[in-house]
Amino acid sequence: MTDEQKDALVGKLVLEHGELKGETGTLRAACKKIGQTFQSVGNTLIQYPERLIFLGESYDGRFHAATTVKIEEIDGKKLLELTNEIRAKIVRQDDVTSQLKGMGVDVSHP
Repeated sequence: MTDEQKDALVGKLVLEHGELKGETGTLRAACKKIGQTFQSVGNTLIQYPERLIFLGESYDGRFHAATTVKIEEIDGKKLLELTNEIRAKIVRQDDVTSQLKGMGVDVSHP
């Protein structure tokens, strides 16, 4: 591999590493939002489950909402997809970090 080819590969890998780091952060933020929703739903279910209201569903006015949630906000399939995607990106980021380290480039610092 020529120096030019090596430099091009390093540049490509460094760029990919940064993109993976950003994408993982975005996915973590989405999971945090879901976690906060689950926390709110969980607290309501523990204390007064009759006051958990799903948007778009009718309910008796005696049960004013303690927590209002969109059904899609607590979708287990979406959570499965997000967590699987985070793991895949972390594995790829680790692979890229190892490749770069083998080429003498350290991207492990914050």
